[in-house]
Order: sequence, then structure tokens, then C-alpha cells
Amino acid sequence: MDFFLILERIGSVFLLMLVGYVFAKLAKPTEQARRLLGTLVLNIAVPASMLASVNEVDFDALKGDIALLMLISTAIALVTLALCLPLSRLLEPHDRAHRAVVQGALFFHNFAFLGWPVCHILLGDTGLLYAMLCSIPLNVLMYGLTPVLLGRANRDARVIDKKMLINLPVYAALAALVLMACGVKLPSAAANVVGMLSGMQTPLGMMIVGMMLAEARPADVVSGWKPYAFSVMRLGLFPLIAFAALKWLGFSGLLLSVPVLLTVMPAATMNAVLAQRAGLDAVFASRLVVVSTLVSLAAIPLMSLLVL
Repeated sequence: MDFFLILERIGSVFLLMLVGYVFAKLAKPTEQARRLLGTLVLNIAVPASMLASVNEVDFDALKGDIALLMLISTAIALVTLALCLPLSRLLEPHDRAHRAVVQGALFFHNFAFLGWPVCHILLGDTGLLYAMLCSIPLNVLMYGLTPVLLGRANRDARVIDKKMLINLPVYAALAALVLMACGVKLPSAAANVVGMLSGMQTPLGMMIVGMMLAEARPADVVSGWKPYAFSVMRLGLFPLIAFAALKWLGFSGLLLSVPVLLTVMPAATMNAVLAQRAGLDAVFASRLVVVSTLVSLAAIPLMSLLVL
């Protein structure tokens, strides 16, 4: 795909982020309002996107890739988990609490709010469905293991929260798979409703990221080298390893592009929430999220050139 076409499509995603940023600066929404929007996207728009794919995707052409997608996704997540332990020591050799925050942020990336819109815009409806399928094991692993990583630095922290493993996107993805496997199509009225609801996912998701960026002070973003070194690891090292390994194994097409594109995503905003819950430095976690999100403006188009 042409670089400028990639840049144009990625640019539309980040323009939505800019809308959220400007809105937050002007309207100053409360934290409760931002959380409500996030809940709306995760529990309504995202499940609707998955169910909308039931009528749009040819399951017979897809079914051979489902097991491979989940296997690839699981393998990338486990390799990332193994690498984040020694790499975090390079950034934080002495501060155990900050090291735990780095480990969590390296492991738990923004595969949903940012990764899905990017895959949808660059690869269409099928690319979005592949991204969602990849995210089924990611949901379980990252929501389950990130609190464990953070809890290692604070013995009083809650190591795992079972409620985080129970989420509508996972159920919706499984339901969509069952419906497609059984050849069941949604009635036209239901298809129209989930289609309209799924249309909220990309604009609202990116606006929420922009609102998060608006909360950061410019001085916090540009100061210090650690968030930038972290971004090189998260946005450069990990996707290049994934690309090289999948290419070496002979994967191509969406089985190559979707997992790699999901890997070149910044730290998830949930890291700051989990760090705060674990009694760790949520401000430091927020800096990793903000800086890596800004660096992704360049990293995502560049990585797209490799896989498209």
C-alpha cells in the first residue's frame, strides 16, 4: 500500500483523537463522564461491531484462520511477557515499584481502542474481525496477568480481579463465532441496529484517547528519557520481533499484518487505572501511556509499510 495512502488513513484516526483533545480542553469533562464514555464503547459499540460482522464476513473463508490467529496472538503475548521482565530492569534497575509499572505497560497495550480502528481503516471489515479474534486471548491474558505483574511490587495489592475477566467484548466475539459457524444471519432490523451502534466504536474510542492526552501537562510529556526509551521497546522492538518471526514462519496477508499492527500499539490507558489500584505510581504510568501514544503517530504508519 502507498505510504501516503497509509498516512492519510492513519491520519483520520488521529484527527478523531484531536477532536477528543480539543473537546476535553474546552468542555473539561469530568472523570466520571470519561469513564461513562469508555463503558459505552466497550460494552455497547465493541460488542455491536463483533455482532455486525456476522452478516458481513464469509465464515467459510475465515474458519481456517481462526485457530491460527488465536495461536499467533497468544504466542506474541507470552513472548512479550517474557521480554518485559528483563527489559524493565534496563529502565528501572533499582526502583521495584516503577519497574512493575513498566512491566505492566510493556505487556498491556492499546489493542482495542486504537488497534481495532487502525485495522478497520487499513484492512476493512475483515481486518477488523481478525483483530477482534486476535483480541480474545489478549483480553484474558492481559486483564488477568497485568494485575499480577503490578501486584509483585505491592504485596497488599489485589493480585487478580476476576471481574476484569468477565467482559462483554469477549462474550460478543464468542457469540459471533458461534453464529457464523452455524450459518445464522441476523435479521435485517437487528443487523441495522448493531451496524449503527458499531459505528460509534472508532470515533468515540479515539476521542477518549484524545481526552486522556488532554489531561497530561506538556512538561510531563517531554521531560525525562525513560518514557521515550519505553516507547522504543513497546512500539519498535516488539512489533519488529513479531514481524520477523511471523515472516520466517511463512505467514502472509492478514495473518501477518493484523497481529503485527496490534503489536505496534502504545501502552493502554488501563495501565494507569491498574497502577493506582495496586498502590503504585499512577502518574508515572500515565506518562508512559501519553508518550507512547504520541510516538505511535510515527510508529504505526512506518510499521504499516512493512506489512501492507
